[in-house]
Amino acid sequence: MITLGARYQEIDTRSYDYNTTARTGGYASDAVTPVFAVVYRPIDKVSLYANYSEALVPGKTAPGAVNGAPVANVGEVLEPFRAEQNEIGVKYDAGSFGATLSAFRTTLPSEYFDTATRTYSAGGEQENRGVELTVFGEPLEGVRVIGGATWLDAEIKRALNPALNGKSAIGVPDFQANLNVEWDVRAIDGLTLEGRVVHTGAQPASADNAVELDSWTRYDAGVRYAFEAGGKPLTLRARVENLADKNQWVAVGGYPGSNYLTLGSPRTLRLSVSAEF
Repeated sequence: MITLGARYQEIDTRSYDYNTTARTGGYASDAVTPVFAVVYRPIDKVSLYANYSEALVPGKTAPGAVNGAPVANVGEVLEPFRAEQNEIGVKYDAGSFGATLSAFRTTLPSEYFDTATRTYSAGGEQENRGVELTVFGEPLEGVRVIGGATWLDAEIKRALNPALNGKSAIGVPDFQANLNVEWDVRAIDGLTLEGRVVHTGAQPASADNAVELDSWTRYDAGVRYAFEAGGKPLTLRARVENLADKNQWVAVGGYPGSNYLTLGSPRTLRLSVSAEF
């Protein structure tokens, strides 16, 4: 099966001063972007696929300050970016079990703050290349599994500061994985036990990659009970996140040069009830 298409996009972005409501910047642009996809089934249960697409991504707006330093062109809207995405993969689906393996490449805009001129500008490009694996299914009756892993190389291909070319993008881990398992307890109808593990690899915390956030792993466990009350289906849920109660930095972000770290939540108990009418 082959799919061909085109998409017309028009972007009209404006920014205004918060206090005076005066217009501080804007940008208008349009583009026709292609879409292509092909799927081939060499044998039953196996599908090979590939796709390519482009998209017009709105430009960001220059903030008031970066890392405490005032931005000279605050409110300026950066021009849109034409992003690309390529993917090839294979999918296996046996009904009770399945898996997908794919390789992909995407491009994204990259912004830069010049500390000398205090100017926030675009013009850079970030390329993400990676491999993704997902698995799902019910290997045993009453036991369901869903999980995945992603290996990612996020590289700055074009930067306004030449010294940053070839560096890894800030806040993008080189590896991520998660696994969620559910088990229906036969002895008690409607009772299901859950377990989950989440792992995130190391992340660059500075544009020059001199500072790096360590990898981290979190374990969760939960239970849910589905029953009827007054003829209405009800479900009670309880989940404990971060069972080990570890203190760990889990993410890094922000504008280049003003990156912040996010601390993971402590051991947390979440309770909920849902009803169907």
